[in-house]
Amino acid sequence: MALAQPEIKAVLLDLDRTLADSRAWCMKALDHTLVDGLGLHLEEQELDGISMTPTRDFLARYCHPGELDAIADLMRRNLLAYHPLLEIYPGVLAALEALRAAGLHLAVVTSQTCEESRLTRQGLNIDAYIEQWITASDVKRVKPDPEPVWVACQRLGVDPAETIMVGDAMTDLQAGRAAGALTGAALWGSRTRQEMLDYRPDFIFEQAADMKAALVTRQEVID
Repeated sequence: MALAQPEIKAVLLDLDRTLADSRAWCMKALDHTLVDGLGLHLEEQELDGISMTPTRDFLARYCHPGELDAIADLMRRNLLAYHPLLEIYPGVLAALEALRAAGLHLAVVTSQTCEESRLTRQGLNIDAYIEQWITASDVKRVKPDPEPVWVACQRLGVDPAETIMVGDAMTDLQAGRAAGALTGAALWGSRTRQEMLDYRPDFIFEQAADMKAALVTRQEVID
């Protein structure tokens, strides 16, 4: 891939499965919530799929509206209980440090609520590198709508055309492209690798270290 791109001034990053390896954490908490709260057992593949959507959205699929607040509270308690399962992906901290040292602005753009994102980022040691956190609590419409990307750009004081949205899911790429930003597929945590490749993002990152290579040293990371 030729890197004949506009100057990049800001990098927007998804949180779940892009910075945070949250798969085991979310699935364990979700499984116990559904079993203990609703007597419902789902197979691992289904748990994995629904854990990628906003918490109240997927819980609402399985409980009556009057139960939702109680089940959501149970989910929060289970997330706290299983928090030690949450990890940061290898190479993420070094990549963030390199991006900031190169003068790039960094923001997290997540479909988690403000409360959920605070819990997720505990212990990841990434706060020193992130200038802005854009959560579902900050916008009317979450990804794949472009609104979260626009809000991040506004807060960072950059144009979307000078920005890259990096994430593990199609919603990240779609939001970035719709906002007029460049797109980067974070394949190390992705469940939809081929679909993301078929979308032809501007950058493909097999591992977190590739962000440093492509965005800081301007090396080509794919053909």
